Amino acid sequence: MQRAQSNQPKIDLTLVGLLGTVVFIGLVMLFSASIAYAEERYANEFFFVIRQTIALGLGLVAAYVVYQIPLSTWIHRRGGLLLLSLLLLVAVLIVGMEINGSKRWLPLGVFNFQPSELMKFSVIVFMAAYLTLHKSEVSESFTAVLRLALPFGFMALLLILEPDFGSVMVITMIIVGMLLISGAPYRFFVYTIIPMIGILAALLLLEPYRIARLTSFFDPWQDPYGTGYQLIQAILAQGSGGWTGVGLGNSVQKMLYLPDAHTDFIFSIFAEEFGFLGVLGLVVLYLAVIYRLFRIAYQAKQANYNFGALYVYGVSFWFVLQVGINMGANLGVIPTKGLTLPLFSYGGSSMILFLIAFALVLKVEHVSRFYPDPKNSDDYDLKTDQEFAAEDEEKKAEKAVKKTRKVRREPKTRAA
Repeated sequence: MQRAQSNQPKIDLTLVGLLGTVVFIGLVMLFSASIAYAEERYANEFFFVIRQTIALGLGLVAAYVVYQIPLSTWIHRRGGLLLLSLLLLVAVLIVGMEINGSKRWLPLGVFNFQPSELMKFSVIVFMAAYLTLHKSEVSESFTAVLRLALPFGFMALLLILEPDFGSVMVITMIIVGMLLISGAPYRFFVYTIIPMIGILAALLLLEPYRIARLTSFFDPWQDPYGTGYQLIQAILAQGSGGWTGVGLGNSVQKMLYLPDAHTDFIFSIFAEEFGFLGVLGLVVLYLAVIYRLFRIAYQAKQANYNFGALYVYGVSFWFVLQVGINMGANLGVIPTKGLTLPLFSYGGSSMILFLIAFALVLKVEHVSRFYPDPKNSDDYDLKTDQEFAAEDEEKKAEKAVKKTRKVRREPKTRAA
């Protein structure tokens, strides 16, 4: 096959530029939002910025490595990646660090790793590969969809035990979105979504702290110094910003008034310091990233890269959900869920995994742009979905033959 003749750059510079802008603004805002808390608790105003910068460096190195890996490797290693994520979720329940009543982190010295972030990435890779290899089955048979219930049901149980209800919701919505994109019949969702909603509602009502969150969400002034305190302070921060904000570094709410000002509620500090116009600019920036993601997914689909297209759609859903949920919680339109604002708020695990996820997006964009018809390519990482499926079947057959020969093989006898 002829490679696309062009002097275009090898990577999507538009997406890289947009992501770099988000990361840069995020680091500046992290320093501003965390300075008082870092000085108070660690006697080092750069504490969180240093750790986030380390995570950024690790994430960029990991992203470079991921970009070199052929797409087919992710398809063939989907099960191992998902298994690793499940094992880490088990490990976090045994030896994990507990913060604010939740066991979600594995202490790694420089930063605490959150396995649920790896799980989101693993689920997207697994689902993209599974739906590529079993496309016809998924569109015709409910059994192919039901087959996913065991691993993902176990995953949901582990996350609920942490507890990390927000990640369960995000992953569930990612799975549903990817199934819809892949062409699964709508009737399948009636059989699965309704019971799932019932289970999630029951879990929600069984935990007193979740009920308290709902109560404070509907009426934070009912308990202004307790469950409603954080949301009230966030709303005050946003209101103080006005049209143009109070200026970078001049936030009042970050002076230990607003809890989690550098993590879940950094958006409120940004609104206070840059005002409505600044928020509008940030939202436009995120929308530009989202638009670019969907364009890449469409490009991959047009180039017959079903795995690549499904993967990018999955990352798009993940990105949209976390941006929407985080901003929505800050604005008081949805209950708080403890999710990061992607590439912006403090969180080493989130930073690293999003950079890895976007590296693979850039890989998909590259191959779908330079090799627009994988059916004519001899490259290993550009095989068609049918070739991937056939290769899997051939490997299974070879293993079966080897196993049969091993059983039938007679022991060798030594010559006299």
